This record gives sequence, structure tokens and C-alpha cells, in this order.
Amino acid sequence: MFASTLLTIPPASAATIEDKIIYKKKVLLTYKVVDTITLNATDCKEYEIEYVIDKSIAYPAAYVTFGFSSKANNVSQSENVQPGDGKGSNGKDPWVGTKDLTFCGKAQQYTNEYGDKAEAAATPAGKYKLIARLTFLKPKLLTVSSKEHIITIKKV
Repeated sequence: MFASTLLTIPPASAATIEDKIIYKKKVLLTYKVVDTITLNATDCKEYEIEYVIDKSIAYPAAYVTFGFSSKANNVSQSENVQPGDGKGSNGKDPWVGTKDLTFCGKAQQYTNEYGDKAEAAATPAGKYKLIARLTFLKPKLLTVSSKEHIITIKKV
């Protein structure tokens, strides 16, 4: 169901979460993540979200946001998917693909996908919420959300 060129092996203690957004009896988004991230004090890890979006969904009429947050740790991060064929103002992301969130054991500088210098803050251990939202901008504004999932960040 998920096409990926990367081999992702979840940590031994991690379980896989698979969820869907269904609207009007049609599956519009399916995504898969692991429920545990283990960080050490010296590196950063990419947290991979594998997704499949129905081909009827295309940017700029609609987009998907994966949100990751913890009120207790004052941390939030999100990644948008703008599905489309890449032509003109259409979305540049594939309908089947992956998005990554970066988590670090301590603050790290890195070069982002646009070639800019950026800094990833240290991510505290704890429980975080992950939710997917499918937002339709046209013909009228509407947001459909997935279930909220708890993701645990551990430090070794």
C-alpha cells in the first residue's frame, strides 16, 4: 500500500500506527508512523510519515498538514503536503510519499531542503500528540482531522 525507496526499520520497542481520514464514505488519506522515537544526546533523527492521498485531492484546492505537539514541553512542529502534478501552481508533492520531522537530542544546526542554515532545537523526552488534517480551501473551507495519536520520545 505504501511506496517508499527508503527502508525504515522501527525501533524494537516501537509499534506502527496506521490511520485514515475518511470523508463522505471515501478514504482520502492514509498514513503510517511509529509510536516511539529514541534519541541520544548527540544526534538528530528524521521521523518519517508515510502517506497516500487520494488523487482527487490536489493543491491549491486542498492540502494535508501533519501536526506534532506537546503543550507540557512547549514544542510543536508541522509538515504540509501539497499534492499535485507539479505543473504551474499545482502542488509539488506526490500523492504517495513521505514527509519527515526532525528531532534532536540536543540543539543542532543543519541545512534545510532549500539550502538555508537552520537550527533544530533539542526535543525533550515525553508524550506528544500527532494529528493529520486535510484542509479543503475550495469550493468552501473545510478541515477533516484524523484521530489524535500519542507518540513517545525517549532519550538514552
